[in-house]
Amino acid sequence: MLSFLRTVPRRSRVRGRNATAAASAPDGGFSLIEVVVAMMLFALVAVMVSTTLVVINRTTDTASVRQTAMNLAQTQVDLARTTTDFAKLTDTAAPIVKTVSGRAFSITQHVAWLGANDGDVGQCTAGSGASIGKTIKVTVTWAAMGLAKPVELDSIVSPDSRLGSQSTGAIVAAVRGANGQPMTGLTVSAVPNAVPNGAASVPGGAVATDAGGCAYLANVTPGNYDVSVKGTGTNTYIDNTQVYLPVQKGLAVSVASSTTVSFQYDQVGAFQAVLAAQPGITATSPLLPGSFNLSFVNTYGVFLPPAVSQSGTTVNLKAHPYSAGYTVIGGDLGGLANRSPVTLPPATSTSQCLDVDPTQWPASADGTLVPPPAAPAVAAVAGSATAAVANVTMGALNLQKTTSGISTVTIKTAPTVVEADDPGCASGSSYTVSLSDKNLHTVLLPFGSWTVVKATGLTASLPAGSPAQNATRTDASGNFTVTLDPRVAP
Repeated sequence: MLSFLRTVPRRSRVRGRNATAAASAPDGGFSLIEVVVAMMLFALVAVMVSTTLVVINRTTDTASVRQTAMNLAQTQVDLARTTTDFAKLTDTAAPIVKTVSGRAFSITQHVAWLGANDGDVGQCTAGSGASIGKTIKVTVTWAAMGLAKPVELDSIVSPDSRLGSQSTGAIVAAVRGANGQPMTGLTVSAVPNAVPNGAASVPGGAVATDAGGCAYLANVTPGNYDVSVKGTGTNTYIDNTQVYLPVQKGLAVSVASSTTVSFQYDQVGAFQAVLAAQPGITATSPLLPGSFNLSFVNTYGVFLPPAVSQSGTTVNLKAHPYSAGYTVIGGDLGGLANRSPVTLPPATSTSQCLDVDPTQWPASADGTLVPPPAAPAVAAVAGSATAAVANVTMGALNLQKTTSGISTVTIKTAPTVVEADDPGCASGSSYTVSLSDKNLHTVLLPFGSWTVVKATGLTASLPAGSPAQNATRTDASGNFTVTLDPRVAP
């Protein structure tokens, strides 16, 4: 019986009125766990609401800041587009800082010629006709912008309306160096052509190239003009045709348009040609003929740069500093006489003196002789005082006078070649050699066939060690003729 009472729930023993009262008693309240869960849910909702408010506030602030930045960018673009001096439409030297509502904004402006590559200042001429426009890119950043992207605006400005008018035109000149980069601070000028066709003096006379290598001659009277460029100093700059003061003539200027012109012009490159006889030849008191030319050859043509000085068989020259350099050959390869360059090949050109170039000689029929390898190209650094040295191999001929009456000796291209393999010299050359004493002298000559004009008391011969293929003869008039052959054994 007692064990049964222990297993029955306590409330089962409540009887009568007490049982009814116990069943109808009110709830005792929330438990501690329920209170904690409720507080956590309330806190979570509060955090979510506050985060949403912060995001909304930041979004609103960012939108306001971006709108301000957009306004600043648009203002800068408008200023650039209304610039009357097109030459001054360039990159900002440093960011422009403006403060709006306590926030600092930085404005930068990048200007490039239309079609320029990224990071390139571009080219201010299209080669002919009206000049091309400039692209303007304005970028605005601000303090504490975080991951926000900067505001950028782009526009294009045409130069024509800013450089000319309804009654005048303009000249736009682009000057690039040997490496293709803009040349700054050079003077560009224009004068009426010999056939002016209405041309008049140019306002301002001359202008300097800007950071983009561009010069602008504005409000030019329509007509024909000669445009030139020059650097500072004397003979310190040279163009790609080896001219110190290049001029492009007869450029036509029209109303309300820009006529363009381009120059490749850079500081001179210093070269030193060291001339020597073929290996094995014993040269005695070596001499060079007067008015001796050296051909500078590259893929752009054949050039005869002006000699600056000469000491013995060493010649110092100045030339355009092409980055690819030149192969230097003794003699006048193109028959150019400082005229416009002739591009090689063709080897059959009647304007060329091919036999001065050792590589133009063919291999002998029996295979015992082949042309020597081409000399390596040498390149000079623009404006450097250190000369690029070119070693030039030459033919050699001994001359000696036996009487005091001879002062000069004439040596000219032979009318007919002595050796069948000689590729010939269509243009021909003529040199003079000064002999001041009766000593034996080795004269260094370009390869090919040469005639020493007969003179009383003069002897001519091949130096010791001359290649066996060098042929000589004396014609009916007593003139000594020699073929100086550059070929070597294979």
